[in-house]
Amino acid sequence: MASGLLRSEFDQVSFIRKSHSLDYAGGMASNYYFGYLKHVLAASVTDVLEGICERIKLYSAQNSVSFVSDKLVILIPNTMYLNPKIDDSKLLEKTNALEPVIKNRAGVQRRFYNDVYRIKKPINNKYYYIVLEGATPLQSFYDAMQEERNISRTSLKRMQREILLKFYTYLKKLLLSRPDTENEAELILYNAYKEDGSKVDVGEVIISYFHEKLKKET
Repeated sequence: MASGLLRSEFDQVSFIRKSHSLDYAGGMASNYYFGYLKHVLAASVTDVLEGICERIKLYSAQNSVSFVSDKLVILIPNTMYLNPKIDDSKLLEKTNALEPVIKNRAGVQRRFYNDVYRIKKPINNKYYYIVLEGATPLQSFYDAMQEERNISRTSLKRMQREILLKFYTYLKKLLLSRPDTENEAELILYNAYKEDGSKVDVGEVIISYFHEKLKKET
């Protein structure tokens, strides 16, 4: 009976890469999508303002500002760790959040917030705003890896890269699987450290990513 548990690392990698959701990475992506993203991204069939695009447009009109993207931008660092205070970046400053969304989840009224940041460095000579957050399930996974009493910590840590990539690809697949979320979020997978070992400023990642994107669109 125990022989089935003694699988090689190669077998574990192969299992993670398969196109099912019966693994740690797929489970994290599914919970994140169905428990949170679907509720803040998708527009309601009612007249209530709930979709991320609609709320961004309202914010833009009310404050006379421009957004670098009309989507929720989700940061996915390769280390899985993201500073809880994104505005510690020298290039980002937190402003007022978008209008919150209130949804009933299992009999509980939940209020979902989405933070807005101002990019302090111009892109193509223009200052932009952005709705930005880190992928919270990966942060939870990172925290679990630091817990010495977690008996599976060593095995999961060896599989960290595979889990990260599976989470990214499966979450992207989930977003694209529904018309009401396929164009509502943007995933940015990036290296958290430069080649010289210094930390990357999240603001630099944002500016670099959208500067290239805007250049292609103009």
